Amino acid sequence: METLDQVLKMEDVTRTYRGKLGCACGCGGSYADAGTKAAKLRLDFINKNLGKPSMVIDVFSDGETCYEFENEDGTRVTRVYVQAVK
Repeated sequence: METLDQVLKMEDVTRTYRGKLGCACGCGGSYADAGTKAAKLRLDFINKNLGKPSMVIDVFSDGETCYEFENEDGTRVTRVYVQAVK
């Protein structure tokens, strides 16, 4: 399995999300701001899974990027949002 050489860094993270699949309004999970313990755990999880085929990477119109990975059961998702490169 090929992995990416890229590692996401906390200084580039804007927020993170962990919760049930579906909408990401926060009703089925929680957001954590960059720099918090929860955000670090989520960032470590995403970095561990970068390059795996089931990793989803979305780039939004403002340039912000979302890295998303589902658990093996497909019931929960972890997302890390990274600020746009300036």
